[in-house]
Amino acid sequence: MLNIKSSVITGIILLASVLPASASAYFTTDQKAVQINSDTILYTVTYQFGVKAGALRMPIGAVRGLQAGDPSPYVGYTLYSDDKEVVDNGSTYSLVLSDAKVENNEYYVPQGEARSFTLVTLVKLGEKFIPAEDKKMDLSLQVTSLPFTMISKKENMAMELGLRLNPTELQYYTTPEIHLKRP
Repeated sequence: MLNIKSSVITGIILLASVLPASASAYFTTDQKAVQINSDTILYTVTYQFGVKAGALRMPIGAVRGLQAGDPSPYVGYTLYSDDKEVVDNGSTYSLVLSDAKVENNEYYVPQGEARSFTLVTLVKLGEKFIPAEDKKMDLSLQVTSLPFTMISKKENMAMELGLRLNPTELQYYTTPEIHLKRP
């Protein structure tokens, strides 16, 4: 019984030592939406990550339609209309850009440092996106899944912890709306 309590307490202490100490360890810093031409929109969501207690591995790839809790290693995002309905029409092309070092197809953030990341998404509108003449549609992008791995080294022991932001944290990772209307 004593060994179980000791193991649980040790596990809690290790976990607490690698989790971010404050919300300032990860936050979004900028969101933009620009209609490039009549059928192409550019969305960007910039965020910063870094923790004192460990190094981080962050995704480079991004996939449309992933939700919080999906086991994918990629950033997930969804397009929403002004009435918060998911929009599946059109084609999207996405990538996360950063000046962080790339290791094993992921960005690497050293312990105690922070790096900035920008999800860049191009949306190619289809005919179904364009509303009827007397209607309009507002379209925004929200990050819906943001996984990362925290790497902590304590007393010659390395621990990797797969984490992700929860939906409450991700609500701020939303772009402004683009107002679409028939030309």
